[in-house]
Amino acid sequence: MEFLVLAHPDDELALRVAARLRRVHGPQAVGIVAAEVLAMAENVIYRQASPPDETLIQIEYEWKLAGGTHIRSGELRSVFNRLRLTPAPQFAAADAADRDYAAAELGALWVSWLAALQREGVFVVNPPGRGSLQTAYSYLEWLKLASVAGFAVPAETLEKSEEEKSWINTPDRLWLAAGANLVPAGNQLPGSKPALPNNFSHNLRTLQENSGCPLLELVISDVDGLLLEVNPFPQSTHPDTVDAVVAFLEAGAR
Repeated sequence: MEFLVLAHPDDELALRVAARLRRVHGPQAVGIVAAEVLAMAENVIYRQASPPDETLIQIEYEWKLAGGTHIRSGELRSVFNRLRLTPAPQFAAADAADRDYAAAELGALWVSWLAALQREGVFVVNPPGRGSLQTAYSYLEWLKLASVAGFAVPAETLEKSEEEKSWINTPDRLWLAAGANLVPAGNQLPGSKPALPNNFSHNLRTLQENSGCPLLELVISDVDGLLLEVNPFPQSTHPDTVDAVVAFLEAGAR
């Protein structure tokens, strides 16, 4: 297995990305594993150690999953992490405190494993951060990071709550940034030519580097070029979006 997609069963973008990768690279090279399946692994081996010079972490792992799927050390080249939470179905009958504890421990294992993969040299899209399965910035924190990176953001938006975003139902403003590649997320108005901010490429690269997230969904005003929202968990399933994510995963695996 060279490509691994970690997702929840209702994640349509992840399913389409995995299907496209399998058509190109073959079913044996691409695994798609649901969070519930990973949580119910039949056997898990996970060890990590730092070499004396601490330049590159050394890890050993093997996940034996239901149905005979194995995820082994040294095979993965690219991981598309879409996990948002850690289900613990095996503890469904336990009391709430025990279920929460089990889910937290399981999440800590997944975060440690994904972080170690990244340090080992595996290309991890949506890497864990701040102790979370994905970089855990709030809506306002993303806008502040974008402002520091050089993007113009509406000052009044920084003062509003999540529920007060008056522009949220403007789908013609959605773009996907996969590394340096920027593509419409499939819902631009016909003939629309949104104004991109000055120094956009530099600002985007700075935002990606500062956040640790090279794959971002952006809401950009097609009137004045203001950056209105940043989402590290793209939802668009338009073919152009799927193509961009697949190409990004392939490029990172080289």
